[in-house]
Amino acid sequence: MKIKYSVLETRFGAATVGTTEQGICCVLFDTDAVSELTRRFRPAELIKQEEPLHRKVVELLDEWPASADKAAALPLHLMGTEFQVAVWQALLQLKPGELSTYKNIAQKTGRPTAVRATGTAIGQNPVAVFVPCHRVLTSSGKLGGYRWGTAMKALLVEREKLS
Repeated sequence: MKIKYSVLETRFGAATVGTTEQGICCVLFDTDAVSELTRRFRPAELIKQEEPLHRKVVELLDEWPASADKAAALPLHLMGTEFQVAVWQALLQLKPGELSTYKNIAQKTGRPTAVRATGTAIGQNPVAVFVPCHRVLTSSGKLGGYRWGTAMKALLVEREKLS
């Protein structure tokens, strides 16, 4: 498998966007995203090459959350365990501004007692914003953790709430 990636500036900072022939496989805000790509998608061939779909991702991020409906139409190539993909698919059912809990997402995957595993799968989401893990809160209503920082999570939740 080949993954074409580029590092582009967005209103949320630098983002590494990766795509396969099937669609977007990652949107990462990590500072060392190339190492993350190598680790996560081994043995894929990584090719640093900007694609039109990468620019589209940046455009939609820069317009977020007004662009959420357009973003939902983009092709995704979610790669993970069966359970991780089920969790990420459940996240895709959340609408902009709609919040959920880890427990609720676990229930949607058919594994209601797997709340901790659900949280781990959410934390492993490789497609920031487009697979909306930022819409998941703790059962007490607190933000909880976020792979790219709670400040980013709060910003995304607040912007979606206002739109």
